[in-house]
Amino acid sequence: MKILHIIPSLMIGGAERLVIDICNQMSKINDLEIKLLVLSNQIDFDKKKFSFDFSIIKSHLNLSITGSNQVNLSEYENAVREFTPDIIHSHLFEAELLSRWKIFPNITYITHCHDNMSQINDFSRKKSLKKNITDYYEKQILYKKYKDCDNNFIAISKDTRRYFAKILPKKLKKNIFLLSNAIDFEKFYVKERKKISSNRKISIVSIGSLVNKKNQAFLVPIVMYLKTKGYDCKVDVLGDGPNRASLQKQIDSCCLHKEIILHGKVKNVKDFMQKAEFYVHTATYEPFGLVLLEAMAAGLAIISLDGIGNRDIINHNQNAFIFSEQDSKVFGDTLIKLKNNAEKYEKIVSAGQKSASAHDIVPYIKSLKALYHKILNPI
Repeated sequence: MKILHIIPSLMIGGAERLVIDICNQMSKINDLEIKLLVLSNQIDFDKKKFSFDFSIIKSHLNLSITGSNQVNLSEYENAVREFTPDIIHSHLFEAELLSRWKIFPNITYITHCHDNMSQINDFSRKKSLKKNITDYYEKQILYKKYKDCDNNFIAISKDTRRYFAKILPKKLKKNIFLLSNAIDFEKFYVKERKKISSNRKISIVSIGSLVNKKNQAFLVPIVMYLKTKGYDCKVDVLGDGPNRASLQKQIDSCCLHKEIILHGKVKNVKDFMQKAEFYVHTATYEPFGLVLLEAMAAGLAIISLDGIGNRDIINHNQNAFIFSEQDSKVFGDTLIKLKNNAEKYEKIVSAGQKSASAHDIVPYIKSLKALYHKILNPI
């Protein structure tokens, strides 16, 4: 079986990490041949760790509602003809229209739904009128292409499955399959962790792009509340994005520059996790939450906002804590209670590591391969 994966770039993110793990693991299977096409040279990962064949291509597709489309797909089409895949498996929206613009015969098409693609949603007040019109235009074209190739969809969470079942044309609803995301468990697993200290210092790590939905500004009132309770805090924020300047300004205005440190993009994420006791996840929307599994594997106690998709991972008060309200007192009190209850802390950490191990990439690949066979050979 030959699978061609397509992704817009390899910037550091959950979808990109999963794609690399999939390709690395599948390249070890004798009866599978894997190739990855990357649509730009933006690669934040160490290419020396890629055990699979990949190519960076210059193909692009820019659509215009006026009809003046800019289409350059020669490198993509040549790559498909040369590789002759059984399956084209695309990741993230930018790869969707490009990989479906020309439907090749005798190839099965699969879309990996890493989130609830806002580009194919109905009109939204959160988007400008121009953006709504552009998205609608592209959606109509994409839906036609999906129907033409009888496209298949892999949803990463129950919420994502519900979303696509709601918005896709009736003909395609039967082609939605649920397969929860996975991590390279051994990469993050910490077997021997230090016991939680009994001092009054709380160490936290938080990871994610600095964008609105990740909501890192909520860390500020949490830290301020902990300080009123007499606790010193250290919060390492890993990630970068357009909100960095405004977030730093808010941190400085509250005189928390020593407590909350913005590190930007880092490659040694596990090192920060090993030094922390807690992982605080502030995202208001989370399609799944790979970083939560990684933090669980590393042995951190997790306190998270309910981002809907992360309900598939978190069992409240068992393997982590999940709260529907953005209440700094609730978050702060939970951190304090765990800090002062070593037995409860260890139970949460142990259960979290067990949950993370159940989402390991090795059994995931077996399930994905079985799904490929099911799609290729329907009953």
